[in-house]
Amino acid sequence: MSWNANGLLQHQQELQAVLDTEEVDVCLISETHFTQQSFIKFRGYKLYHTIHPANSAKGGSAVIIKENVHHHEETKYETEGIQATAVCIQARNYSIVPAGIYCPPKHQLKKYEYLEFLGHLGKRFVFGGDFNAKNTHWGSRLTTTKGRELLRAIQEVRCEALSTGKPTYWPTDPSKIPDLIDFFIIKNIPANYLQVEESHDLNCDHSPILLILSENIVQKAHNPVLTNRRTDWESFRQSLEEKVNLLVPLRSEEQLDREVQKFIVDIQQSAWENTPDIKRRLKGNNYPKEIRELIAENRKTRRRWQQTRAPQVKTKLNNLTQQLKREIKELKNDSISSYLRELTNDNNTDYSLLKATKKINRPTMQTPQLGQLMGSGPEVMNKKLSDLLSTWSIYSSHMRAR
Repeated sequence: MSWNANGLLQHQQELQAVLDTEEVDVCLISETHFTQQSFIKFRGYKLYHTIHPANSAKGGSAVIIKENVHHHEETKYETEGIQATAVCIQARNYSIVPAGIYCPPKHQLKKYEYLEFLGHLGKRFVFGGDFNAKNTHWGSRLTTTKGRELLRAIQEVRCEALSTGKPTYWPTDPSKIPDLIDFFIIKNIPANYLQVEESHDLNCDHSPILLILSENIVQKAHNPVLTNRRTDWESFRQSLEEKVNLLVPLRSEEQLDREVQKFIVDIQQSAWENTPDIKRRLKGNNYPKEIRELIAENRKTRRRWQQTRAPQVKTKLNNLTQQLKREIKELKNDSISSYLRELTNDNNTDYSLLKATKKINRPTMQTPQLGQLMGSGPEVMNKKLSDLLSTWSIYSSHMRAR
């Protein structure tokens, strides 16, 4: 998923719910508004981010990736005109670099600046975000100079732009026209392994976009089957015996065909009657029905507002968003309270209280990249190496304790 959050901290709980319910593996964020003092965490995910070079609460990008995805962080790209965060994922047959990007609107980037950034990502990548560059080539309403320069750059290095073809930016001012400025750019990934979809799950002036990336060709939905692992075969046998009449005389070919057809229908009906549907289990946090319905209603109202731009629909959307945030916050507080009540210091819960205390007291340290270490002076480098050794010592002690 790619999304311009316009300030990530204020959307933490809302985004966590969408990451879980939509089972997002990698989320590319534009406009985090982070500084060096910012900190945020998503359950089940690791977060990497790049701030604005001025260390002010504006711009910035991030990559939020599932903890169980094998990956490592790439070098940050941090300029006034482009802030990009990238990770490298090791897939089955190759490695791929997903990157989140934000390009502030006031900087009129040229082709050579885009080429410099594209060369930074390697030979196979997919990056997405808010480019603030319009071009009818990827579905924008018009073409700007910035969009023309970006298109020339991606064509030179044989990249492709992927979008929904629908507006992704919805200005608060009703006199301004919505347009498409959020999209993906890919290189060395066949189009038949990809599928782009729009989303209305998050409330902001930008719509998220979803990209399904598969190691295999994207297949259509599976056809329904007669039986599955939950079929009640004893009930199936009894039901079929009640339907089949073995005393029917077969005196002609037409009569035989009718009875064969009836026997096939009887088998199908008996199988369907005794085979319950297996619904896909919700991974991550199993949100209650009320919150899932609120998310669906929020999505529906947001789509209606984008179509009508009516003030009363916008008011309803804002109210639903605030209600959703309250419900998610209340659910989180209840979950924490329940978790704390169940903590004990005995063998029945595997000493859960002790383990929770150790986890809370463990310091959070971010390991600097090797390139950042090598680019520092001797004193700074010695301090960073000392921090690295301290981190490794804490980690080793933790592993020995386990």
